[in-house]
Amino acid sequence: MVLRTFSVGESREYLLKRCAFMGLDVFLRDGRKNLWYYLCFWVPMAYQICCFYTLYLERNNPVIIMQCLSVWGAAGQASLNPDPSAGFPDYEIQVAIHVACLFVGINELVALDGLYTYFIFNAASMADGLIIHVRNMSSQVRQNSINDTETRKCIKHLAQLHREYMDYVKRLDKMYYVMVLMQFGSFALSGSVGLYAARVSDWYAVYGIVFTSVFQLFFFCSLGSVIENKNTEISEELYGANWAEMSVENRRMILFMLHHAKNANTISVGHLSPLNLETGMSTYRILYSYFLLLQDAVKV
Repeated sequence: MVLRTFSVGESREYLLKRCAFMGLDVFLRDGRKNLWYYLCFWVPMAYQICCFYTLYLERNNPVIIMQCLSVWGAAGQASLNPDPSAGFPDYEIQVAIHVACLFVGINELVALDGLYTYFIFNAASMADGLIIHVRNMSSQVRQNSINDTETRKCIKHLAQLHREYMDYVKRLDKMYYVMVLMQFGSFALSGSVGLYAARVSDWYAVYGIVFTSVFQLFFFCSLGSVIENKNTEISEELYGANWAEMSVENRRMILFMLHHAKNANTISVGHLSPLNLETGMSTYRILYSYFLLLQDAVKV
């Protein structure tokens, strides 16, 4: 049995369809906003409002507060009846609201996170194109098939490609550094509080929530590591580009590019730390430390 996989083109088309469905026209072909676009704003807002409503109603119950903070609120439940054992029709209406919120949230998550992933992979493809050009030039220099003038033209073209790549990564970090910081902060809060809530109660569903958060954080850190690895590959290719066999002027240009490649921009977590797997592991340790601190400081 042969399993069919998405091609790059099919994945791109699927992502664009998800974005268009949520009213996010990537290519700005249609400036009109549809219903789903506004739902992506109002559903999270209602979620936050209902979360604070739950916290207010259950302010004297520390276990409920822990559970509420771990998922940042039981939105549908709090919007109607704070009693989890509410009967008909409260329970049925709550389930309907949950399903509607999940439908909007999942589509929004696929569109926004998928778009971020697409941007990261686009940066990686730009880096791969630059690396291929460096290898071709290095091969021609090694074989003495181009002169100094032609080599200089190649190096100027490489410098332009490298500048475009670095500017692209810089703009990407400027667009998403706040979002990445919020991802890390919410994960540290909800993960540690959720684990403690599961320990002091029989609410075991939180383990699924924590596992999902761990996977999502690992996913974001992996994307950041992709950019860091590409920066390292570019530096290694420039260093091995037979620059010692070039003229002094061409050598100076290569060394200038190499200097910038070693200090290239990367994706950051709120401009506080680079987004990579090492930062993710540090966050995991922080989560577990917060969990132990809650065990010692909060007695339920």
